[in-house]
Amino acid sequence: MAQKNVVVAGYTKSARYMISPLIEKIYKSYTIVWLYTINEINSCEGTIDSICINLFSLGYDAKNMIGKIRKQHKHTQIVCIGNFYISPYIGKHLVDSGTDIIYANIENDTEYSNMIFSLQNNLKYYPKNVRDFINSEHDFMIPHLFKLSPKEKLNLEMSCDGKSSKEIARFMNIKLCTVSTMRRNTLRKTGFENWEKALSYGIICKFSKLEA
Repeated sequence: MAQKNVVVAGYTKSARYMISPLIEKIYKSYTIVWLYTINEINSCEGTIDSICINLFSLGYDAKNMIGKIRKQHKHTQIVCIGNFYISPYIGKHLVDSGTDIIYANIENDTEYSNMIFSLQNNLKYYPKNVRDFINSEHDFMIPHLFKLSPKEKLNLEMSCDGKSSKEIARFMNIKLCTVSTMRRNTLRKTGFENWEKALSYGIICKFSKLEA
């Protein structure tokens, strides 16, 4: 199995000393590269499987900075770690800008387990207060989900679980172009601007079911 690589950025020398036990615990099978600044990320060479960022170092420009990183590293997992309370509003901005996992506001063991599972399986995770906030904003979307065909719903669910288009096509025994067509139909029926936002909402619905 190929060794996975994680870049951890935005921690001073003293902060790195404090956070390194946690980083080594959640990325125990990864090769870890430490960077002092966020701007150094895009100068990294080679394959990066995960980018772990100190939220405190992002400051007020978090959305734009994450957006730039996402544009440069389209298929890399982006994890933001905050050792302080993240408001739902800030959390939504992080989600919209392309953050895959927000490691903050962990309220109990179940939330922690969900976060670790998502991180290790390249899924998405957002704290409960952020999920609730996004869910309340998109309550009007729920009826539109019922307009999806069974295959379109399955396509969305499998995509939320991190399955690729090829894996979905193989599982459903359909052509790859049909997967793309179903995604276009899903966007048309639900009104989401792009597939990433549809996936984010799908993740919210998935966690809501777990909490029910």
